[in-house]
Amino acid sequence: MSPAPSISDRPELASASSNALDSDDNPSISVTATDSISTPGPTIHSDDSILQFYTANFCVHCRSRDSLDTAVAYMREHEASRNLLLAYAYATRWKLLSSPETVQDQVDAQTHYGRGTNVLWNRLCDADHASSDSNIQAVLLLMAYTSDFGQSREVELHAEALRTMIEQRGGIDTFGHHPALQDQLRVIDQSREFHLTLGCETSCPSALRFPGGVRLSSSIQ
Repeated sequence: MSPAPSISDRPELASASSNALDSDDNPSISVTATDSISTPGPTIHSDDSILQFYTANFCVHCRSRDSLDTAVAYMREHEASRNLLLAYAYATRWKLLSSPETVQDQVDAQTHYGRGTNVLWNRLCDADHASSDSNIQAVLLLMAYTSDFGQSREVELHAEALRTMIEQRGGIDTFGHHPALQDQLRVIDQSREFHLTLGCETSCPSALRFPGGVRLSSSIQ
């Protein structure tokens, strides 16, 4: 059974997570085309056990841990990507440690996936900010999640949406203000299964997530 439902079958969002990242105390963050970028630093608090687990088990072939930390810090600042990141981390732990004791991870993955996709859907309806940095980050996470844990037939739909968003912004080259996001976009064709959205070295034994490529435009003339 997949840890995630399809977008069209989102679960009810009544259940609350005990994770500190999912607290109601987190303020809403306005979305603009160039959302503010966090300063790299300690990105995982000791109380955030699920993200501690995820980063502790991140692939040793990862090109740059600094890039991962910066990307995770940005994901945590925005509601849609924060929930999709948590969904991915819970689903990863459930896959690696699947047992009766970790069945709650599957439930938490579904819950955060539903929350993240609902928030993303609402923000995509705002035409003025539909292609914002934070929405693009969330779509990257959505692509990774549905490819690794969800409905594979949905991946191309999300990829097409991502291509449209990048074209509306003028291509990958226009993301110089946000190096962590730009790097994810540049290496997406080398993205490996169960590696978030980041690239990995060619020596990594994991299969390519998108063997046919995502085909994002570098620049729009």
